Amino acid sequence: MGRVRVLSVAVLWCGLASAMPVGGASALGKGVRSGEAGVQPSPDAARRLAGEIAHVRLTGDLDAMAGVEALADHLATLDPERVSLLVLEVGANRARPDVLAAIAGVVRASEIPAIVLLMDAGDRRVTAPLVALGVLIGGAIAIDPRTEVRFERGDWRLDVLPDGTFADTALEELGGAVEAALAEREIDPTIGSPWLPGEDAPSGEAIVPRRLHAQGVDVIEADRVARIVRALDLRAGTPAVVEIDAGIASAQEDVGRLIRFTDDGIAECRRTLNLTGRRPDDREVSVHDYRRAGAAALERLAQAGQAIERAEGVLRRYPELLLTAPPGRTDIGATRTSLRSGWRYRLDDLREDIEYWRQRANDAASR
Repeated sequence: MGRVRVLSVAVLWCGLASAMPVGGASALGKGVRSGEAGVQPSPDAARRLAGEIAHVRLTGDLDAMAGVEALADHLATLDPERVSLLVLEVGANRARPDVLAAIAGVVRASEIPAIVLLMDAGDRRVTAPLVALGVLIGGAIAIDPRTEVRFERGDWRLDVLPDGTFADTALEELGGAVEAALAEREIDPTIGSPWLPGEDAPSGEAIVPRRLHAQGVDVIEADRVARIVRALDLRAGTPAVVEIDAGIASAQEDVGRLIRFTDDGIAECRRTLNLTGRRPDDREVSVHDYRRAGAAALERLAQAGQAIERAEGVLRRYPELLLTAPPGRTDIGATRTSLRSGWRYRLDDLREDIEYWRQRANDAASR
């Protein structure tokens, strides 16, 4: 599953100034648009008056289902009776259509009113399809004024879609869901075209918040959660920030590092066991020298074997990685089959090298 990290301290308890509409994620947007702050709360809404604010930040690109699973696991720990609002902060530059739909699904299933915050403190750009994520989750969409919302060619991460999922079908299904969500809120369903370009679409223009608002989408310009809370007329303190690594980039770096560690370990064992080549003089190599070198090599090879096991574990959690080029290889001209085979051959070669040098090290250590 994806990585989850709590960044700040505790969530502060306090009451809400107005009744929070009920009915899951979509209820938040209805409350913002109707402005019914003075409406007498229903019994369900009254239970939310002392609610918490939850803040989850999805880091990286939205291109791995492991991130969706990690988000679902975290949301399962939240009590809908005690959490009044979930702020889901996203800043991805690239995304998969099926991952966007899955994220929206787990948020809606949590039955916690939610709002998407589009913000990227890094390159100050998020990809336009994240607007569709906000629409699917329901309610208003918060946008950092310093962050540009714009689609660039290549933002769709369609190369790592699972087998049997076709790019055009995934895009059509996401587009259909967005149109249905807009129509349900009595918004022109065709306005989503700029946010959901086709597979080979060129880079587009920036999505301006005020234009979204004019089209009927509730937009809050906010560069922090506190501003969202104030805009919704809630009275809550700054919540704890839970970070979830939603992309495959970090996992790809982890696997690369583990494979390099294994390569270095094998090379080190080769040098360690080459006793005659390392001697500065003509002194005969003793039995003790062989045993010591063999023991050192065995220890290093054990570490290398553990690294390969960890790499295999990462690949099981992130099967999308098998559709990318393994370390030291290129994906130019490669097919899905050849990419998977490349990973298998790379790992099998390392295991064979470890076993070969383990036998050599055992021979040396047992002299």
